[in-house]
Amino acid sequence: MPSNYLSLPLEEVRNRFAEFVADVTTPEGEPLLVTVDGKPVAALVSYEEYEELLRRKYREEFHAIFDELDDVNKELLDK
Repeated sequence: MPSNYLSLPLEEVRNRFAEFVADVTTPEGEPLLVTVDGKPVAALVSYEEYEELLRRKYREEFHAIFDELDDVNKELLDK
């Protein structure tokens, strides 16, 4: 778990949810890690951060697909 992120128990996050949403959506806002029994189970992030995470994920998946296609093409050419 990243040490620079605020980490709080679910009960506290539930009780102060609006406050934490406001915090993560500020320009300097950082994700909030939500814990249950001391273990991280979720993260609260701004929508912009969420979109960036999805973009990175899809970009990595896109590159992985083309890497696989390149491997298949090389195998076919070697036959």
